[in-house]
Amino acid sequence: MSVVLSYSGGVSRGEFLAKSLAADNQLHSFYQPNISSSTKKTVAGSLLRENVAIRMSRLIINHLNKALKKKPTKRYLISRITDTLVAQQIQGGGRVFVGESGICLRSLKVAKQLGYITILDRTNSHILHQNQIWENELRKNGAYWKPNSQRVTACHLAEYEAADYIFVLSSFAKKTFLENGVLSKKVILVPSGINSDIFNPRYVSKNIRKVIFCGSISLKKGAHHLLKAAEILKNLGVEVLMVGSTSSEIIEKLKNKSKNCTIMPRVPQPELPEIYSGSCCFVLPSLEEGLPKVTLEAMACGLPVITTENAAGDDLVEEGRTGFIIPTGDPDLLSEKILWMVENPKEADAMGKRGLAKVEQNFTEKKYYERFKDALSEICKST
Repeated sequence: MSVVLSYSGGVSRGEFLAKSLAADNQLHSFYQPNISSSTKKTVAGSLLRENVAIRMSRLIINHLNKALKKKPTKRYLISRITDTLVAQQIQGGGRVFVGESGICLRSLKVAKQLGYITILDRTNSHILHQNQIWENELRKNGAYWKPNSQRVTACHLAEYEAADYIFVLSSFAKKTFLENGVLSKKVILVPSGINSDIFNPRYVSKNIRKVIFCGSISLKKGAHHLLKAAEILKNLGVEVLMVGSTSSEIIEKLKNKSKNCTIMPRVPQPELPEIYSGSCCFVLPSLEEGLPKVTLEAMACGLPVITTENAAGDDLVEEGRTGFIIPTGDPDLLSEKILWMVENPKEADAMGKRGLAKVEQNFTEKKYYERFKDALSEICKST
């Protein structure tokens, strides 16, 4: 089996798969605008296809959008350029083409013409579901930009149609594809994993009254509901730490946050395990996700979690044993579950240990690669 990969650089799975496939002598070529030095050290240069022009164009557009205060960053043009260049460069001789959702419509079609089995790697839920959930929440909170333009949405829908198979990360994500008319046999569940060499429990002083959120501080991640929960808990000695970059639509809400809520800018990955390990539980009340790596990272550091079904809760959390699954948009229930974690530290610690065992058994990068290879093998056998 010889695999072609095409990723934007924003998805770490691409480089991990490139390294793993190269080690198994199954990588045909890896396309990515900016390839890390670690990948260049472990993958033969003849297999790598880097594009400096795309990387520089992306930087310029991002800086312009930031200067003009345009949010979210418009990626449509860069995605189309990336797709066009990859489509022009693909060569025959491989068996499977795997492309990141949003950047590979044309290259999927070219790969199919060259005889490849084509697979779309989708990080989030179906784009129509994503649009509906996100846009509804934006409007509720006075933000009127659309999460995805019509042309971006059309591109994603065309990719779903063009690909032979679609890899999704969670049962929830798969359900949204089936609800939007995609055939079950086309949608394959391949949950990802985390680097357990980086993310593992650290023996630091634990603040049993501090809960942690990590990720984009945005409406999509349900950060505004956590802010409300923090307000409810402000006089009960509960501390809420929110780690990540702040989205523009939530800045006004942060100005009025309660004093028990602290914002920490995005920190390097190697520093996160210590921050996780010093907290009593992890909270991610997202409205829409594929399979959030931050939840797995927190579990790998021994934390129980409070999350939603829409954030792959059913796949990650054993209710009452490794954490709690709550409905989206319910800050009252969220505050109740946080308070339970704070007031029951021994039980919460036991939950965290069970969650750690679950990650070690099912959600390491090694387990993800095994699932990925098994899925490819089954597809190749049936094609």
